[in-house]
Amino acid sequence: EADALVASHGSPLYVYDAEILRRRFRAVQAALGDRVEISYALKANPTIAVADVLRRAGASAEVASAGEIHAAIAAGFSGPRIQFAGPGKSRTEIELALRQDLARLNIESPAEYTLIAEVSRDLGHRPGVAVRVNPEQAISGARMHMGGGSQKFGVDVAQLEGLIRRIVTEDVVELRGLHVY
Repeated sequence: EADALVASHGSPLYVYDAEILRRRFRAVQAALGDRVEISYALKANPTIAVADVLRRAGASAEVASAGEIHAAIAAGFSGPRIQFAGPGKSRTEIELALRQDLARLNIESPAEYTLIAEVSRDLGHRPGVAVRVNPEQAISGARMHMGGGSQKFGVDVAQLEGLIRRIVTEDVVELRGLHVY
């Protein structure tokens, strides 16, 4: 069957089984329960058809760039069903996120908060945010090191209280939670 698909569509060719995607999504949702929202990270595979299948199954979207915001929208996700994670957000990306009314932007550093607050004031928009926190303890056995002290992504625990106080005091964004890897 693969040979027939390549003959018909050319090579290279990526083929996905939508029913397998739906079945696996339902299994994860059943295991976690209805109180847990499953987000599909478009960085894993930004193929619009794949994202659309998962959206229709009930997933929200997690994006890490302007290109992924556009892919999520092309797949049918509305802004309130998209969260924007990832470090190094540019002013242009933040403006796009605010104009699309994304559900949440994850703040990766005090400097990124400053930029998000500035853009929010300029556009007269009060976005929802979460602060990505670097836990002091590393996760043992994890292949990726996202905790255990200062890391390249997220806010160190030592900076967290001051940043949260600043967010609440300035009242430019709506603090919706913490993001911890």
